[in-house]
Amino acid sequence: MMISNGPLHYLSRNNGKKLAYRLREGVDSFPTLVFFGGYRSDMTGTKAAFLDHFCAQHTYRFLRFDYSGHGASDGDFRDGCIGDWAQDALDVIKATVKGDMILIGSSMGGWIGLLVAKALGSRIKGFIGIAAAPDFTHHVWHHEMTDPQRALCKQQGYITTPDGDTLTLKLLQEGEQHLIFNRPLPLTCPIILLQGKLDNIVPYQTAQKLATHITSPTPPEVILINDGDHRLARDEDLELLSSHVERILKNTTPEIL
Repeated sequence: MMISNGPLHYLSRNNGKKLAYRLREGVDSFPTLVFFGGYRSDMTGTKAAFLDHFCAQHTYRFLRFDYSGHGASDGDFRDGCIGDWAQDALDVIKATVKGDMILIGSSMGGWIGLLVAKALGSRIKGFIGIAAAPDFTHHVWHHEMTDPQRALCKQQGYITTPDGDTLTLKLLQEGEQHLIFNRPLPLTCPIILLQGKLDNIVPYQTAQKLATHITSPTPPEVILINDGDHRLARDEDLELLSSHVERILKNTTPEIL
């Protein structure tokens, strides 16, 4: 049975541009699930669509959105950076969610989700990272790019990676203002990090490092998927994701049986 996506909404900004989002209504007393997409991804992706279907089946509220320059939102992708996209997320959340939340971040969305979790504190009842990529701009600039590539990036303002992605100088430099690993990260909620061991974009050691870096009432969990890749979008990966969403919901929301 097909479940409707629900209407596409737009949040108008002071700069005249609009952010696109979809909000699935559910039981108000349950935490709202919020999904943060990855770099160049949008809210129509496999994981976002799966979570929407999952929430529809269980009457959970679910928010997904497009960062500026992504998907149906206004803006030029090349103008964006981590701080802008984190502010996009906070603005949409402020406009649509009044209560508690469980945050689910994929790849770059894991980095932005952690920034949002830090900003919103006790309202966050759980965080799930899917191949979370905190500080990836720092890693790319300092450990993956060569001196000639850095010089070219400074000269033309961007660089194109072998797989066709465009990384702007603005993105790489501005990311330094939002690093996770160079300062304490105290969170007050359960944290689960899903990570494929065959991920060729975010090494699985990143999840292990993140788990030891975060301080929380209960130690963060790292779930390694031996044959998992970066996307973690196979049926078995999605079922694993939903099982951990359910676990957090049941442990933090007594009304859910």
